[in-house]
Amino acid sequence: MTTRRFFLASAAALVAVGPQAALAQNQKGLTIADILKDAEAARMGPVDQYQLGRGAAANLVAGQKLLPVSSAPAVYVRQVLDTLTLGSLQPFTYRGPVLGLIVSGELNAYAAPGPFVFVTTGMLRFLQDEEELAAILAHELAHTELGHTVYGVQNAKAGMTFMKATDGGFKDLLTDMTETIQNGYSVEIEAEADARAVELLSAAGYRPMALADLLERFKARTNSYGGAKYPQQRTHYLMQKVAGLASPDPSAIAIRAERFRKSMAALPKNA
Repeated sequence: MTTRRFFLASAAALVAVGPQAALAQNQKGLTIADILKDAEAARMGPVDQYQLGRGAAANLVAGQKLLPVSSAPAVYVRQVLDTLTLGSLQPFTYRGPVLGLIVSGELNAYAAPGPFVFVTTGMLRFLQDEEELAAILAHELAHTELGHTVYGVQNAKAGMTFMKATDGGFKDLLTDMTETIQNGYSVEIEAEADARAVELLSAAGYRPMALADLLERFKARTNSYGGAKYPQQRTHYLMQKVAGLASPDPSAIAIRAERFRKSMAALPKNA
């Protein structure tokens, strides 16, 4: 059933391309039924997101080395991700979350639809405990849960209602998506992911303040909260959100910290 959302998407596409382009398409016989059909086709379910994310993930890891999924660090990080997923608004996704640990000294993590979640070994070495690991995973999980990873593709598909894609159009969309995932979203979207991340942390029994602490250490190391596409007062906004959330017992934090230490000790020295 077509909803108001798809009417608005179609109208937005019309505004984006302008009246002349819309008129040209109309001369080709484009009808309201065609518009609604295309708008409905832009709607993506779990299987669609997985297929799209798999393509983006292939681009993200092209030419890079990943730790084996059976390695101790990968198994451990996957357990933390699964724990966070249980408290998500989307606890069950098609084939579940896919995790990849990229062998790289870069401090980074990102996610593609599906969800596909990637963390560099450089980031793992930078983290201090399981609370911070959960924080970085929660932020990436929030991007997928809130639909940030598919916004660009859905908007582009709406525009293509009036400008039919030429050969290779999907490839261009996938390339654009990969660049956005790697370089960050808008300030507003990143702030939204931060806010949802601390909720996910609290729901899973982790320390919500861990995200703010991690970001401050990241800024001290890199002189940035993650680039121009992140709020300049990123931790200030988080502090306001964290204020109303419960924190776990210190003994639980200590147990998890030791578990983190043992798992990270298994990282290959050259990773």
